[in-house]
Amino acid sequence: MKTNKSIRQKYYHLWTDENYISRTTEQYFTDFALIQYSNPTPEYHYQDLPVVKGSEFAILPPGWESDFHPTPSPQWVITLSGQWSTTTKDGVSITYQPGDVHFGGDLPIEELPLNQQGHRALNPSSKEPAKVLIIPVNSPLTPPQNRGTP
Repeated sequence: MKTNKSIRQKYYHLWTDENYISRTTEQYFTDFALIQYSNPTPEYHYQDLPVVKGSEFAILPPGWESDFHPTPSPQWVITLSGQWSTTTKDGVSITYQPGDVHFGGDLPIEELPLNQQGHRALNPSSKEPAKVLIIPVNSPLTPPQNRGTP
């Protein structure tokens, strides 16, 4: 199977470091394989992801805002329309636009109360809902601090 190292797809990885501080790091999928999915379609670039447990469609109303909380289980969040944002414990805020891909990996930590870990999320718009596709998966991604970045 041929691979193409020049193809890159950005995503944002929300994770927790060894000091229980949540962080968001810009990451990239790389090493896409060139496959033919179904005859007679032409080949296209492909990469395996963690096994999906299901999918959810969520609408965050205008002005919606959460307290700090961990992501309940590893999950992809793909912004379909509107915008939403996260703020992690390290103070970094990311606003997600349509087409942005986010991986929630700041999972619950037994040693801390739930409201003292994770991230805050909000829909900053006062008029438009944020529509997202949430895709829970069976396993988290390796945190960026342990795998390096391309």
